[in-house]
Amino acid sequence: MQQLPNWKGSVMRVLFRALFFFSFLSFFLGVIVFAIGATGSVHDSSGPLQFGLLLMLPLVAVIILKSYLSKAYKRRFEELVESNGGAKYADFVDLSGIAITNAGKIVLCNLSNLKAYALDDVRSYKWATYEPGIGDGKHLATIAQELRQQDDGTGLFLSLKDISNPTWHVRFKKKPLIDKWFEILNQIYGN
Repeated sequence: MQQLPNWKGSVMRVLFRALFFFSFLSFFLGVIVFAIGATGSVHDSSGPLQFGLLLMLPLVAVIILKSYLSKAYKRRFEELVESNGGAKYADFVDLSGIAITNAGKIVLCNLSNLKAYALDDVRSYKWATYEPGIGDGKHLATIAQELRQQDDGTGLFLSLKDISNPTWHVRFKKKPLIDKWFEILNQIYGN
């Protein structure tokens, strides 16, 4: 099994959520400070403009970091797919991927876990989608909780013959991609 950086997937997701939240908050404060400086209501407007831009930088840094890590994970996923006979079908989205190789293997990637299995190692599979409820007057905490539930409850779920990783969650969010992979798995396993 090829291990990616030794961070657990859930810890990394929580870290990215926290970084994104605080950088997003900083970004909006920066926009407000920048707008105040741009209106010229302050005598020396260069200070608020620079401070506003400085507050916007953490969001840019988080986006660049996530993009870099996503490319690194995707490159390692593609290398494992190629080393197992090349892809017959493959998709990689949001630090998560699945591939069926020409050599009869299934390759799974979910953040810190990356592994190839024989097709016979798949015990079962299912898909699920979680749609957050829509309503007025929701608090920010409720919205955040529903977004986490959507992230954790949407995608493909595979049960495998593996003691260290018996359950895999391929975090696809778009229903057409989930449907595509459910059909591929149905054709392979004859369901």
